[in-house]
Amino acid sequence: MSVMDFKTLLKTEPERLDLNYEQLQSILSETNAKMIHDPARHFLYRKGQSAGELNIILEGWVMKYDLLSEGTRQILQFCLPGELLIASHIDQPTRAHFAKTITPVRRLVIDKTPFLELTNSSMNLGTTLMRILLKTQARLEHTVTDLGRRPAVERISRLMLYLFARLGERDLGSDDSMCFPLTQNQMADATGLTPVHVNRTLRHLRKCRIVDVNHGSLKVKDWDLLLEAAGMTEADFKSLS
Repeated sequence: MSVMDFKTLLKTEPERLDLNYEQLQSILSETNAKMIHDPARHFLYRKGQSAGELNIILEGWVMKYDLLSEGTRQILQFCLPGELLIASHIDQPTRAHFAKTITPVRRLVIDKTPFLELTNSSMNLGTTLMRILLKTQARLEHTVTDLGRRPAVERISRLMLYLFARLGERDLGSDDSMCFPLTQNQMADATGLTPVHVNRTLRHLRKCRIVDVNHGSLKVKDWDLLLEAAGMTEADFKSLS
């Protein structure tokens, strides 16, 4: 990436990246980085492909998922603007899942090998990578509990709160609304429900004047009721970011 491209990146990206600017500058100076724009519903990679690159999502939403033998899909993670699209098996040579854009996406693609070498030589960058992996692991642990034990209203409400907390951490969205480009099928595949069940749950939340999902956005009408629907306390919600 040219110096001009890097300066443009710094100008257009507020302080919402998983990596700070010094770390990003170090990575760009030591690796072969490139900026890519992708349309919606575009595969970033498929399961089994070479895992030689890492992606920093600058704009847009990406879903990471697996396909089961009968053709059903389990969404493992939604990757949001500013996040490093990463897996716990970062050292493996091939992809263990699929990654596909939900919206149009702008991403920074970097070579994995020199990036990992940098994390070994830089304690600061290595610590940041460990923090990212631990936060990803914590989210997956929450998801296991949600899928295994929680009723539909709690699953959907918690999904909304998880995303709200992560977007709020990066100053994306307002106090009571956020971009919400997920379809009911995607919400179903992330929560282990059927699309019919998701639709019924969303209608219940709207009827109770808790949230309203409409035209790619989510508006919270009553925070206390949303936390109650999710089985969360205010302290639980604050701990998500």
